[in-house]
Amino acid sequence: MLGVFVAVAVAAVPAGVFPVLAQVDAPTQWVEAGHVDALACDPVWPDEVLVCFRVQEGKKRRFVTAADLTRWGVDVPGLRSVVTERAGAVLATQPLRKTVEGTEQVYYAAAEGDGWSAATLLAPNVVGARLGAPFLVVAPADGVVLVWLPGDKDLDKILAVGAKEMFTAAAWPVSAVVHQWDGQHFTSFVEAVPSPAPPPAPK
Repeated sequence: MLGVFVAVAVAAVPAGVFPVLAQVDAPTQWVEAGHVDALACDPVWPDEVLVCFRVQEGKKRRFVTAADLTRWGVDVPGLRSVVTERAGAVLATQPLRKTVEGTEQVYYAAAEGDGWSAATLLAPNVVGARLGAPFLVVAPADGVVLVWLPGDKDLDKILAVGAKEMFTAAAWPVSAVVHQWDGQHFTSFVEAVPSPAPPPAPK
């Protein structure tokens, strides 16, 4: 019976639904902006990051709300489950392997602009199976997730500071806190603080 329910839920959720990472106050900001219908969101990193959802309708993208869930016959955990299952195909190629400019230091980035970078946080076990676990991850802005393997302190600093700068500059910031996936759970790792500018040289 459960399998039938899941199949019905999958069929009811439009193919154009995709995940979006957001700060925990996004639903409050949504209401304060004058929207009556509540956003459909679920915690990813409690008290820090949510996964919300958008749906592509023709050339228009809009947020998924409680009214959509009623129409599709799913709740928020059900919608998240459906989207996570669909994310499997995306995670076969994302995040993509990159190197830090001028070095051979390797990291991975999900920033394809297709709305699916959030899949990295929804199915970390899939990412870990491909890249290795534990891994470090940060989601500084909407549509940007950076992943790398621990063990290189210089790389840790480069990516954490870069993520902090992206977070600060982003129109839709998410989180500057690096998390570690240990194969079972996410734990907060560090939030980078860019080094202050050196004092001017004495004259």
